[in-house]
Amino acid sequence: MKNESQGIINLWNRFWFSEEPKDILCLLRIFFGIIFLMKLTGCTGFMTNMHVELSIPQHTFSSDYVYRLSGFVQSVPGFGWLPLPSYKTYLLIEDIVFVLALFFTSGLFATYTGPLLAMLYGYLFVLDQMGYHHHTFLFVIVLFILGFSNCSSRYSLDSYLHGGTFGKVKGIAMPRRMLQILVSAIYFFGALSKINPGWLSGDIIRVLGMSGALHGPLGHFIMKSQFYLPLSVSTPILEFFLAIALWFDKTVRIAVLCGVLFHLVIDMTINVSTFSFQMIALYTVFAYPGTKSTTIFIDPGKVKQAVLIRFLLLFDWLRRFGTVVMKGGTPAAIPEVYTKSGILVRKRGGDILTGIDAFSCVLGMLPLFFPFAWLIKIFSSVRRNISRDHNPA
Repeated sequence: MKNESQGIINLWNRFWFSEEPKDILCLLRIFFGIIFLMKLTGCTGFMTNMHVELSIPQHTFSSDYVYRLSGFVQSVPGFGWLPLPSYKTYLLIEDIVFVLALFFTSGLFATYTGPLLAMLYGYLFVLDQMGYHHHTFLFVIVLFILGFSNCSSRYSLDSYLHGGTFGKVKGIAMPRRMLQILVSAIYFFGALSKINPGWLSGDIIRVLGMSGALHGPLGHFIMKSQFYLPLSVSTPILEFFLAIALWFDKTVRIAVLCGVLFHLVIDMTINVSTFSFQMIALYTVFAYPGTKSTTIFIDPGKVKQAVLIRFLLLFDWLRRFGTVVMKGGTPAAIPEVYTKSGILVRKRGGDILTGIDAFSCVLGMLPLFFPFAWLIKIFSSVRRNISRDHNPA
């Protein structure tokens, strides 16, 4: 019994407190920061509203009269003790939040601007619960986690000014785990809230269409085709799937692809501000945190392989590939049988891939190109089957 309890404690400690590179959090800081700047400047609703008014920054209240009229009705419970700002002070805070967001996204003095940004934006959020929006609350939570996690060790002006890295390049897994649980909770409880007759019958989506809330290219299609029932049934199923599948290595890629398509469809159907982009950016935290876990062996004398080196340097944002070994002969770590196979990739588990399988593996580890890896695998499988049919053993 004691050994079992000790094993559970070890799993718990490994889940929350194991040391890992901060690259994923640093990359998320950039992605989420850009989306936050979109929110602050009014660059939202690209898919549904063709007319976007850019304002730097976009203020919540246009005048002192509107500020007093729309005033703060009731603060979030527990925050009633906070003082209410005057109209000019409120504008000043919004301007400061915009400047801090620029600093934090670029990674300049992020150790200080991150916490300050989270606290100021959180202050504006809790002043009035009547102005609550899901995507705003999500911004508050993620900014607090990122702001206090010191995520500027890479991909930042701080690291550039300090010669490549800044501060500790590794940290505990807790910030990433918190964000993973946040994403799963959003999908799980979102799906759970839809398990009711009103939603599953398609009535809610039908009412949204009748009220004019469905617009954009897909919104009009849904209204014309009366596609209410299939959407109503498939949405909670997909959300339950995403809440679970994102956690497993074998399903995470198909889950990410389904999630991206899911949120793009939402954004092309109804105006959800920046929520879809926020969720897509948060998929970053489900990437394997280890860096340089895969080694690629390339002969720089071959033009195609030299181009691949530049390709990796440009798109390997998660630093999946270790130092590229320039093959000036046969690498000691590679058996002789593989030396004439072109591109060689040694995966995290030690497996060696060559040729088209190696190229598929490379694409599968790059954030922008992993969907194409499946197409290459399908093509490779079909080619092998055809070859086997023409050349039976």
